[in-house]
Amino acid sequence: MKKSILFFLLLSSITLLAQTDTKRDYQWLIGYSSKNNGTGIDSVWGNSIINFNFKPAKSYFQYTDMYFRSNIASISDTSGKLLFYTNGIYIADKTHQPMKNGEGLNPGKDSENEKKYGSINAGGSIILPKPKSNNLYYLIHSSIILDIVGEFGEYKGENLYYSLVDMSKNDRKGEVIEKNQKLLGKFIDPGKITACRHGNGEDWWIIVADFDTKNYNIFLLSFDGIKLIEKQTFPQGANGGLGQAVFSPDGTKYTRFNGYIIHGGIYADVFDFDRCSGKLSNQQHWQYKTDTMYAGGIAISPNSKYLYVSAYSKIYQYDLQADDVFSTVDTVAIHDNVTYNGFGTRFFLAQLAPDNKIYITIPSTSIYYHVIENPDKKGKACNVKQRGFKLPTKNYTTIPNFPYFRLGAAATLCNSVASEELNEKTDFKIYPNPTSDYLYLSYDKEKLQHSQLIISDVQGRILLQNDLQNDEVGVQNFPKGIYFLQILKENKAVFREKVVILE
Repeated sequence: MKKSILFFLLLSSITLLAQTDTKRDYQWLIGYSSKNNGTGIDSVWGNSIINFNFKPAKSYFQYTDMYFRSNIASISDTSGKLLFYTNGIYIADKTHQPMKNGEGLNPGKDSENEKKYGSINAGGSIILPKPKSNNLYYLIHSSIILDIVGEFGEYKGENLYYSLVDMSKNDRKGEVIEKNQKLLGKFIDPGKITACRHGNGEDWWIIVADFDTKNYNIFLLSFDGIKLIEKQTFPQGANGGLGQAVFSPDGTKYTRFNGYIIHGGIYADVFDFDRCSGKLSNQQHWQYKTDTMYAGGIAISPNSKYLYVSAYSKIYQYDLQADDVFSTVDTVAIHDNVTYNGFGTRFFLAQLAPDNKIYITIPSTSIYYHVIENPDKKGKACNVKQRGFKLPTKNYTTIPNFPYFRLGAAATLCNSVASEELNEKTDFKIYPNPTSDYLYLSYDKEKLQHSQLIISDVQGRILLQNDLQNDEVGVQNFPKGIYFLQILKENKAVFREKVVILE
């Protein structure tokens, strides 16, 4: 009994944690510096904020001194108010001034050369709240170098660092209390830093590949800090290049897109991911023709079913639930050749937003994002709107790098002290499963008096919680997907089963 109560309290508290973290990515900063030649205010080439506290999202001019290029990360508090952000060169606080001890990130030649304009290292920074802390935040960041190979140059990641921000300091504007603490040396895959919440609902997994991208470094961020847990090696891979990496919102897939590089080509990888062990498995590798794309990004739909590769002149959709993911390719958009001020407006970096749309940058100066309006839908029903979101100021490739903050604990808590209790035998049965409209329940009503029925999604969010009284449950209004049904009696989980809901 005590173990079951403890399990229920753990599940409830972790679900609440995921719910309170839902607004961490609500403020996106983009654009050039707002200073006009270092003096006046420039509202044409200046900075903007996209604010997802509004529905629909609003974008407006925001004065800051920071230049942004492809490296940008920010973090908001649990109410969606901006805390701090970085362009890979320095950290700015919520007043848009350099944070105390926040300058001099990623020491080296590239940071010195790009000091004015910001780092080009796409996905080179990500910010994560420290587990079990209200004030501490880890900035994971990497430096980049241009390595000359023969007559050509190629970008390589040089070092991976962390810096620790304490928001309780400096009148709650924050202070960097640890800076440029090295996690990995050279050479690593440039950028592509991404993270996924651990199956326990609190900690974070962080993955960064080596430059040859056959080796994947898996870190765990917990209350005890950041530790390298494992380096996994896979047979397929090539040298890294500018691109993106992302986990699926449900945490079951890890994907990477590698942009053009001299010795590596252009390719994408899909792996299965175990949120409890942090292990990758079942690599699927796809090589693209270099004459069809030169740059691009990657994002996954909110329902975790569809992978999108924004491949310069086309946007491809793949079914992540298929056995052979890359055989399901569907071209959902072809660039319409529209230009802005003489520059092309093709497809580049991508990011899933809090409004469940996917926003895609343009690989040149523009005042637009492309938008995938309905990314959960198959084929052209996903509705790609080219230049569908207008920005108030000019922007150059900038889109922030966020994890999926709305992911809760795994369906079965990792190493739960009560895991054996969840398998307790009962006479409870549900059918049919899968279903599209109703679940029918068979159980001993006298034995399960005063019990509760709870249905939650794969992200730990409770969608239905009622007293157990009826023989059927209507699920016809639930979106297609995987859910978890459990029965609690006296706060004890006596039954739990995965439920599949069809269209």
